[in-house]
Amino acid sequence: MFDKDGIKRYVGERSGDSYSAGLTNIERKYVPIDIDQEFEKDECAELLDILEKAKFEPNLIAKEKSQRQDNYCF
Repeated sequence: MFDKDGIKRYVGERSGDSYSAGLTNIERKYVPIDIDQEFEKDECAELLDILEKAKFEPNLIAKEKSQRQDNYCF
């Protein structure tokens, strides 16, 4: 997977753990997504497009829609 400590230097020490947790959630929810492979392929452009569309799926309950918008705001 990704190097959590390596990510912290980019997003800051205080937000490093929550950022890592968000990436883990993305990998878990959108199986078989692998953040490292996505980044190597196209710097996650395709994954970001998937996440953006997922925020606005019409069949989401309000709680799930809100959670997606909060967790995956890029």
